[in-house]
Amino acid sequence: MAVMTAMHDSEHMQLVIDDESLIRTQYERKLREDCFGRVWFDEMLNRNKVLFVKRVALVKKVSQAIRGTGLVGEDLKYYVRTAAASAEKALISQDGHYEEKTCKVLKKHLKVMVLSAEEGGKLALTGG
Repeated sequence: MAVMTAMHDSEHMQLVIDDESLIRTQYERKLREDCFGRVWFDEMLNRNKVLFVKRVALVKKVSQAIRGTGLVGEDLKYYVRTAAASAEKALISQDGHYEEKTCKVLKKHLKVMVLSAEEGGKLALTGG
């Protein structure tokens, strides 16, 4: 929650999501309307703190390398491809399933840095 609050309050930070609204649909489907995450997401939208980007298309070689680390499903389809399309190429995750080998492959092939929620909060507080 700290990273979400820091992003919300920072004048420098934006939430980056895909222009197909796949991530938005995930939030809306998985989170109750009154839970903190959903309220935060809606406030970010209302405050124009959401940047929409076209997800990066993965060439077969890169897709295979990433899948070879065990990262599949919506994390790869939505979040990684969206992070790769962002200027910062940062993926802030509270999930522990981004193993070191996965992070190395994402950095090598897509220049995506996976940050913990704590690291993301510090980034939001410092403005980059």
